[in-house]
Amino acid sequence: MKIGGYKEKRAAEVAAGRVEEAMFEQRVKRVFEQASKKGFSQVIATTPQNVFYLTGFWGGGYVVLSEGKMVFVTGTLEGERAAAQVKGAEVIVVPRGKSMLDAAASLCGEAKSVCIDDASLSVFNALSKKVKSGVVCDPDAFYSARRVKDAYELEALVDGGRIVDKIYERAFEVVRVGITERKVQGELIMAACELGCDIPGFSETLNPFIVASGPNSAFPHAELSDRGIQKGDFVVMDLVVRYRGYIVDTTRTFGVGSVNVEMKEVYSFVQDAQTAGIEQAKPGVTSGDVDKASRQFIENKGYGSFFTHSTGHGVGIDVHEEPRVSPDAKETLLRHDAITVEPGIYLTGKFGVRIEDSLIVDESPKLLTSYPRELIVVG
Repeated sequence: MKIGGYKEKRAAEVAAGRVEEAMFEQRVKRVFEQASKKGFSQVIATTPQNVFYLTGFWGGGYVVLSEGKMVFVTGTLEGERAAAQVKGAEVIVVPRGKSMLDAAASLCGEAKSVCIDDASLSVFNALSKKVKSGVVCDPDAFYSARRVKDAYELEALVDGGRIVDKIYERAFEVVRVGITERKVQGELIMAACELGCDIPGFSETLNPFIVASGPNSAFPHAELSDRGIQKGDFVVMDLVVRYRGYIVDTTRTFGVGSVNVEMKEVYSFVQDAQTAGIEQAKPGVTSGDVDKASRQFIENKGYGSFFTHSTGHGVGIDVHEEPRVSPDAKETLLRHDAITVEPGIYLTGKFGVRIEDSLIVDESPKLLTSYPRELIVVG
């Protein structure tokens, strides 16, 4: 189930003259088509993620999209960089002291209805006052367009997965009795940066990587601590890295020194549950069925109440995207969806196990990472 073929396809397209500008044109077309289906005649992207998706530029500003035309409005802080990096859009640089929002709103003209994405409340309120036809917050036009990955995105995800493999190789060298969780995280972040990755930040957690040892590993989203790793621990390492704008999300659980019979048994249940979920990740299957395959396996082993979260989620520019991979999810998986499969068992006060991989949905699901999923005991 290793990934292959996407990078070669991308290289062939480039050799055949399919330049990145054409790719961005297709993205713009998809977003506008999705918005048009709901009656919108204009679209404004306000988040860096959606600006990046449409233009290839990650930074502050607003994309105003009309049929046949796209404009990126930014300030002097980003003006030169935007002029050099933005694809397929006219760049308007607003002078200091002037409002970018005013400039973006002025481009809406006689639009019948304007769709904006996940804008903050302050941005939504400001635009609502300035756009005569009214503004509706409906980010689905973007999420729907972004869901199935194009050749550029697949290549970025593949390359990011190969880098994650190298970060886990570094983890194998670093995790030892006595080293603190905080020190392990620092070593892994440094490795990720040296290998060309960016480290996303998340409002839900204090730290970009989860490194949880011993009883801390029983918390699915454990906070980082200064606890020294001990012999007989499990260490859960959840790594979320961004490469060329795209997220790869993986988790491995290492044993340290030695592990007891119960720990080995629980680990094997999680590994087999993940395999069951991965094997379901094919076009035409519902994402809920992926969750069901992993969850049912764990329930059959008597640990259902200790699997406390969804089996996975979509990944891409954001760490959590469509489709959901949860018990109540009914989305039908599409070829080139990117999702995670990450079952876990968490025994409070004792230990936890999670194994996670990002993958591309295909007739044979393609894992982005090849680092072993079998139990590894270090030290």
